Amino acid sequence: MGCEIQERPDYFEVRVPAGATKGDVLAAVVELQRRDLGKRLCDLWIFSRDVELSYAEFASTAEAIRRMCPLGMKGNRCAIVGGDAFQQAQLELYRDEAAILPFEIRIFGDEATAIQWLRRQDAKPAPAQG
Repeated sequence: MGCEIQERPDYFEVRVPAGATKGDVLAAVVELQRRDLGKRLCDLWIFSRDVELSYAEFASTAEAIRRMCPLGMKGNRCAIVGGDAFQQAQLELYRDEAAILPFEIRIFGDEATAIQWLRRQDAKPAPAQG
C-alpha cells in the first residue's frame, strides 16, 4: 500500500499506512524529489502504528535516500511522527542511521509538535555533503 502525499503551504505531509514497505517509502521519496527538487520545503512523515520496518530495512532505506540526494544538497528538515510510544522509541534508535542524510531529522510523538518544529524560523539547513 503506497504512501499518501499532500502538499501544504510550507511543508509536505506524507502518511505511511499500515502494510507500507521500504519500496513504498522510497517511492514517496522519489515523488517528493520530483515535486520539490532541492528540498526547499520540509517533510512531515506520519507513520501508522502498524508500520513495521526492521533496523536493516531502515538503514538500507536511509542509504538509498542518501544516494538519491543531489551532491551538495542543503536540504530542509524532516519530522517523523511515530504511531505510538514504542514506534517512536524505535524510530529514535533508527535515526542514527539517518545521520548520513544531508538534512536534519527529528522524531515526535504528535503532529502538532512536529509541525511547530518544522516551522521554526531559527532552523539552519544541514551542511552540504562533500
